[in-house]
Amino acid sequence: MAAIPDTRPLALTAPPAPVRRQPTVAALNFSQGSLQDYTECPRRFQLRFLLNQPWPALESQPLLDFEHHQALGQLFHRLIQRHISGVAAERIGASIQDFDLRRWWQAYLASPPPGLPTPSTAGAQPGWNISAEEVLSTVISGQRLAARYDLLAIQENGQAFIVDWKTSRRPATRVQLAQRMQSWVYPFVLVEAGADLGLGAIAPEQVRMVYWFANDPQRPQTLAYSARQHEAHRRYLSALIEEISSRHDVTWPLTPDEARCRFCTYRSLCDRGVEAGDWATFDDDREADLTFSLDDVAEMAFA
Repeated sequence: MAAIPDTRPLALTAPPAPVRRQPTVAALNFSQGSLQDYTECPRRFQLRFLLNQPWPALESQPLLDFEHHQALGQLFHRLIQRHISGVAAERIGASIQDFDLRRWWQAYLASPPPGLPTPSTAGAQPGWNISAEEVLSTVISGQRLAARYDLLAIQENGQAFIVDWKTSRRPATRVQLAQRMQSWVYPFVLVEAGADLGLGAIAPEQVRMVYWFANDPQRPQTLAYSARQHEAHRRYLSALIEEISSRHDVTWPLTPDEARCRFCTYRSLCDRGVEAGDWATFDDDREADLTFSLDDVAEMAFA
C-alpha cells in the first residue's frame, strides 16, 4: 500500500540572524580625528569607532545652514585639489556659483599660505613637490596611525609645509590649534613616513604646519616643529594608543565637560540632552574626520 503523502504545511524556520562583529581596537586605523574624539570623550570614541553606533541626533541647529556650510568646505578642498593637479584657476573660478565659495577661492589665489609659491599657475612649481589629499601612515605601539593632508609642499632642500585649509567662520587661536591632535599627528606622521614620498627623509626641524583660514586669509597660523617635540609626541601618542588598546570597560567614560555634549550626535544615548546646540555657537573648527581604509593607506610592514 502506497504511503499517504504528508500534506501538512512545512514549518518555516527563520535563518539564523547574522552575527554583527564589532571591530576591535586592534583592527582600527587611528587618525587625528579618532584620537581627538578619545581625548575629548572616550564614550564618543567607543560609540563611533568600536560599536559603529548610528548617529541618532543632529550636531547643531539650524540643520540646513550647517549642512550647507559643511558642503561648501568640502567643495573648496576639491577645488584646490583640482588646481594643484593642473586645472587652470580661471576655469575653476568660472564654475563657481556660490558667493562664499567664490570669496574663499579668490582669497586662496590672492593670499596663499606663507612660504609657498603663489598659486597663479596650476601644476608643477619649479623646486617644489606639491600634492593634495596625500595619505601617509606609520605604526606606533603596534597600531596604524594615518594622516590625510590637505596639501603637502616640499622643497628640494627638504623644507616641508603641511597646509590645512580651514573654512570655519571663527578661526581658532594659535593656542587652540597647538593643543589639537591634528597639530601633533600630522607632523609626526610626516617625519615618520615622509620617505615614502620618494623625496628622502624629512627632519622634524624642516616641518611647518600651516593653518590657512578662508575667512581670514591674511592671518594664517604657522606652527614650527622640532626633534624634541617629535619625541615628546611619540611618547604621548604611544601612551594614548596603548591606553585605548588596554580598555575593557563595558561603557567607556563620558566627558566631564557637558558643554561638548550639545554638539555631539550621541547626547541622547548618554542622557546628556536632546536638543542640538545653536550653530551660531558651534565650534566649527571641528571638521568631519575622514575614515581610513586599507585602500587609502599604502601597504607597510608592521614592526
